[in-house]
Amino acid sequence: MPKVYQLLYLILICCFISCKKDLLTQSKGGEKIISVDGGLNSIKKQFASGKYDNQLTEKIRDTISIVWQPNWNSITEKTYGDSITCVYIPLNGERINTNSGKQLGFINTINTEKYLLYTLKKDSSYFSFATYINKSTTTLNKKNKPSINGESYINHTLQLKAF
Repeated sequence: MPKVYQLLYLILICCFISCKKDLLTQSKGGEKIISVDGGLNSIKKQFASGKYDNQLTEKIRDTISIVWQPNWNSITEKTYGDSITCVYIPLNGERINTNSGKQLGFINTINTEKYLLYTLKKDSSYFSFATYINKSTTTLNKKNKPSINGESYINHTLQLKAF
């Protein structure tokens, strides 16, 4: 009798392994985005027309703010299942003196990455301000740079509103 259970267990495991579906497809920056109608130019136009750039500013002090600018040359696209496509646009931060408008330098983040996240569903699309934080910060080197593929990063998103 135990051999029958072992055989059934083996068949069951084989069925699960053979039915495994890869949920993630990815194309790195520089490649044309095929799944988004109009491609990257369409996303840029929606971003500009919705005036989302005004929401990518963080006030640090009375006179200093961080302005996050999209890096349109380093995008990553992922498709989840058949209905959701996410385009991750990295954000570069720059410190600005709000009184004089003077640029005070770029922001270097450790174990944290910020993205402008464009989510396209079958019936809607929207922008979000996404922050990925590394859970383990034991060693700091380039190998630990946040990756949107990694499960070791916590995702914090804030949906942006069009004006």
